[in-house]
Amino acid sequence: MPLLLSLGCRDTYVLPMPVEINARPLALAGTGSTVLVGTRIDVNGSGSFDPDGELVSHAWKLVGAPVGSAAVLSSATTSSSSFSPDLPGTYIVELVVIDDAGAIAFDQVTFEATAVLVTANAGADTTIGWLARGQVTGTVAGSDGSTPTVTWTMTARPFYSTATLVNAATLTPSFIADAQGTYTLKLTATSGGVTTTDLVNVTASTVGQSFGAPDFDDPVTVVYSAALDRLIVVRRNPASVSVIDPATGLGPSVVLPIQFPEARSIALQPSGLRAAIGAPFEVAIVNLQTVSVEQVFDVVSNNNRIVFGPDNRVHSMPEDTSENILTLNVGTGAVTEIAPFSNTPGWAMHPAGAAMYLLDSFASRIARYDIASTPIALQRQASPATIYAPLYGTSDGASLITGNGIVLHSSTSAGTDMTVRGSLMTTNIESLTHSSVTHEIATVSSTAEPRLLSWFSDATFARRFTAAFVEPTTLNGYYSGFIAYRADGARMYIVGHREGAWTVFTVSPPP
Repeated sequence: MPLLLSLGCRDTYVLPMPVEINARPLALAGTGSTVLVGTRIDVNGSGSFDPDGELVSHAWKLVGAPVGSAAVLSSATTSSSSFSPDLPGTYIVELVVIDDAGAIAFDQVTFEATAVLVTANAGADTTIGWLARGQVTGTVAGSDGSTPTVTWTMTARPFYSTATLVNAATLTPSFIADAQGTYTLKLTATSGGVTTTDLVNVTASTVGQSFGAPDFDDPVTVVYSAALDRLIVVRRNPASVSVIDPATGLGPSVVLPIQFPEARSIALQPSGLRAAIGAPFEVAIVNLQTVSVEQVFDVVSNNNRIVFGPDNRVHSMPEDTSENILTLNVGTGAVTEIAPFSNTPGWAMHPAGAAMYLLDSFASRIARYDIASTPIALQRQASPATIYAPLYGTSDGASLITGNGIVLHSSTSAGTDMTVRGSLMTTNIESLTHSSVTHEIATVSSTAEPRLLSWFSDATFARRFTAAFVEPTTLNGYYSGFIAYRADGARMYIVGHREGAWTVFTVSPPP
């Protein structure tokens, strides 16, 4: 009955009794699956509930089935039921529940019945090295003993990757991880019109070895000695040289006893066992095997760009047309000079010590110097094509390669020397290395973002493979150094610098 509320002697109010609101129940019919025709399917609605009371009834109904099906539910009014599909197709079962206040809720669950049950397993997720071949192995089966057809697709890959699958219609497809990140592969198996899929992830990464602290936190540059399999690190101030094991980032050092403690450049002798270090008005010769300073010479130049020839002479390159090429004879200490043929932003030493080449980007000219004479003598010059610095030489002495990818002959013959052999079809080359074992040229170019690492044949100059430096915390962020093949050609070193930290990455060239 209503409540009467009196306020003083005049007003009386009638208040209604509070009304309870019933919460609706929740019906849960379970989850669907794919089964063979004739297989018993159990459905269970015992997970259904009423949040503010209790359920008073369950009702099951087969609301969808293939045309011609005679399948029936074993029970229509209990919390669980079952049926056996008799034809291939889709079966939909509906559950209706009622609570003690008469509220109703329903849910449906769908089952697929097939004449053949196909299983597919794409394998376990794996991690591989960057530039390695990623291979997965899947398994498939048909319940009737049939062998399902197989198709693999790459559904996701790192942003800059262009990787593609090979042998995609077999159980063992593969790809080369051309970028760091995760590759997702989907296995699709089909038999008797029935298709099943499964996914697997392959993650490619590489870990570098730091060698930047604490003694090498301000290096001028880093070069690689194939003869010693060591990184040669020059620190600017105080001037020092360190011989670093790429595997550990550790190695001995020597301080340079020079007047101006500011090393500016380094050049390895072709043997890779000695180095010349350029400093203002001085050049130091370092024995890399003993990590000791052999001699320090006065050379009146900034010595920012030097070349160490096999004949025990160091050549200091001019930085503008007002300077001469200075040649230091390490054996006698004598310095001779010669006017350069032009400004020399690029240079390369022939590996056999037969000559030194200088490149003038502004005039697209290149010159060959005879370094056996005293002073060195200009032999000939040419304008073979539009060419830009820097200038690289292959380890076999057969080719010169310019910064814009033009390949020139390097020959003692005047008829072929410095003529065009071909092109690497890449520009803005920042670093180049060559292996006489694998007969490949590898380059780092900054034509676009990210930097690209490419491999070319040293005979045809055709591009074989290109990879991207895409991981900002590793290669792309670090790269401001160089690449170098190990002497056996089986490994490569990628050396880079970022925010005071130097790191070397050891990778295998792509298969």
